[in-house]
Amino acid sequence: MENEHAAGAAPAGRGVADASAALAAQAGRVRVTVGLGSCGIAAGAKDVYAALRQELAASDADVVGVGCMGLCYAEPVVGVSRPNGESRYFGSVDVRQAAEIARFARGSGSAPAGELDMQEAFEGQVRLVMDESGCIDPHALGEFRALGGYKALEKALSLSPDDVIDLVEASGLRGRGGAGFPTGAKWRQCAQAVEALKAAGGDAFSFVVMNGDEGDPGAYMNRSLLESNPHRVLEGVVIAAYAVRARRAYLFVRSEYPLACRTLEEAVAQLYAAGLLGEHVFGSDFSLDVRVVRGAGAYLNGEETALLRVLEDGVCRPRKRPPYPAEKGLKGRPTCVNNVETLASVPFVVACGPQAFRSTGTPTCPGTKLFSVVGDVERCGLVEVPLGTSIGALAGKIGRAGEFKAVQIGGPSGGLLPASVADAPIDYESLVELGAIMGSGGFVVVGHDQCVVDMALYFMRFSRDEACGQCRSCLAHADRCIEILEALTQGSAGESQVEELCEAAQAIAKSALCGLCKSSANVVLSALRYFPEEFAAHARGECPGLVCRDLVSYEIDQVRCQGERCCLLTCPGNAIKGRFGKPGNIVGRLCQKCGMCAVSCPYDAVRKVTPAR
Repeated sequence: MENEHAAGAAPAGRGVADASAALAAQAGRVRVTVGLGSCGIAAGAKDVYAALRQELAASDADVVGVGCMGLCYAEPVVGVSRPNGESRYFGSVDVRQAAEIARFARGSGSAPAGELDMQEAFEGQVRLVMDESGCIDPHALGEFRALGGYKALEKALSLSPDDVIDLVEASGLRGRGGAGFPTGAKWRQCAQAVEALKAAGGDAFSFVVMNGDEGDPGAYMNRSLLESNPHRVLEGVVIAAYAVRARRAYLFVRSEYPLACRTLEEAVAQLYAAGLLGEHVFGSDFSLDVRVVRGAGAYLNGEETALLRVLEDGVCRPRKRPPYPAEKGLKGRPTCVNNVETLASVPFVVACGPQAFRSTGTPTCPGTKLFSVVGDVERCGLVEVPLGTSIGALAGKIGRAGEFKAVQIGGPSGGLLPASVADAPIDYESLVELGAIMGSGGFVVVGHDQCVVDMALYFMRFSRDEACGQCRSCLAHADRCIEILEALTQGSAGESQVEELCEAAQAIAKSALCGLCKSSANVVLSALRYFPEEFAAHARGECPGLVCRDLVSYEIDQVRCQGERCCLLTCPGNAIKGRFGKPGNIVGRLCQKCGMCAVSCPYDAVRKVTPAR
C-alpha cells in the first residue's frame, strides 16, 4: 500500500502552467513556450521554435525557449499562456502544427490537436524542485527573479550561518545523490571543521563542490535541472557556501552535457554581471567565488573523494575514509560536496520552512525525489514524486507500464527488484532492505521480454570498466562474475558456477575500497535473490526472456507464413529457404540470429524459441 504520508496534501508550490501564466500576466502579453532541453532538441524542437518565431513575428505574443518539464515522451512540447491566467500545452508538435498554434495564440483559431491534460500528465507528482522547469527561460535571470528567485538566498543572508544549518537539519533533507546522508549534518560537520581551524589560529574557510557528473546509464536528472533552471541550483550553492563558511564553490559538470555546461556558465556570468556573486553577495559581508569545471565524465566521479581528486590533479581515484571531505577534503580544507538535486532542494527549505518541506514524503525521508523513468514504459521522462511513493505507482501509474518483470533502481550500484515488491515504498531504508539503493534516481522498468542475466552482465561490465583499478581483489572478483555471466548467456555454465557467482559478488561487496564499487555487486546479488529460476534456466541452456543469442533459435510458423519472402530479402546469411507462395524454413547453421526476419515479417510468422535447436 502506498505510504499515506507521501500521498498527503502537497506543500505550497507552483505548477508549470501557473508559473508560465504568472510570467504572461506580468508581461501583459501572450507567452508561447517551446521546450528546448536536450530531449526537446532531439525531437525537433528547434525547428518548431523557429517556425513559431516566424509565424508570430508581427504579433503581440512572445515566443520563449524554455527547459524541460519532464514530459520527454511528448516532446516537442509547446505551451500557450495568456495574461488572464490560462495556460494550455500541446505535445509531439511538429513544424506543420506551428501555424495552427500561432493562430490559436493570436486568438484567431481553435486549439489544435495534441493538447495535453496537464493534471493527468503530472498525476502522482509534487513539484518542489522542478516547479519552474519548462516554464522559465533558463538564460533569463530576470524571469527567475520575477518568480521569487534568490529570495531564499536573501533570507539566508539575513540569518547566521548556523541558523541556516538549523533550518536544513530541521527539514530532514537527505542527500539526493546516493545513500541519503542527512544534508544538515554534513553542513554542520563542515562548519565545525572550519571553526576548529579558526580556533587553532589558521586561515578558516571551506570549499563547496557541486557534483554534476551524473554517470548512471539512463539517468538525466542533474542534466535536466542544469539545462532548465540553473539559477535554482546556483541559489542552493550560494546558500550552502554561506552556511559552511566557504570562499569558493566549484560546479563540476560532465563535458558530455554541453548544453548544461553552457547554460550553467552563462548563469554564473549573469550573477557576476549583476553584482550578485563575488565580493559582498547581495550587499552582505559574505563573498564567494564560483567556478564551473567541465569534467571528462566518469562514473566513479560520483564518489566524492574521487571527484575531489580530479579537481586537485585530474586523477579519478577514491581514497579511504575517514577523514571525510567535510573535515579534510579539497586541498586539505573542509569541503562540502552535494549533488545537483540536493542543492536545488535547499531554496524551498529556506524560503518555505522545514515544516513545508516535511509536509510531503515520509517522516524519515521527507520531501520529493527526481527519477528518470525509462525502459518498458509508455511515458518515459523525468518525474518528481514524494518519497514513500510505491515502486508500482512510479512504474505503472506514472510511467504507464503494463505488466513488468522487474525494475532496476539506483543505477549500476542499485538492484533488480521484481514486480512482486511493487507495493514497497521508495525510500532510502526500504530500498536497502530489498537489496537496492536510491542512487541518483535512475528507474528502469524491465518487461517480460528482457533477460535478467543479460542485464546483470551489462551492469557488471559497466562497473568493471568504470572502476579505478586500485583494488586488485575487487577487479579480480568482478572479472570472475563477468566470466560466469557470459558463460551463462552462452549456455556453457552449470549450477555450480551459479553458486560461485554469488560468492564472487559477495567478495566484491566486502573487499572494495569505495562505496560505488562495493555496491556494484547489488545488481548480481539482487538478481540471484529474486530471479533464481532464470539463472537455473540459463544453466540448462534456456533463456526465458529470449534475449541471449546463443540460447535461442528462429523458426517460421508454417501456418502464419504467407510465403511472400519478405524475410528472405532481409536475411544477411541467406538462411531462409523456400518457394514463393509457400511457407519458408530457416537453416540453423546459416542463421546469424540478427532478428531481421522477425522485424520484416508483416504476419508475425517468425518466432524465437529456447533452447536453441
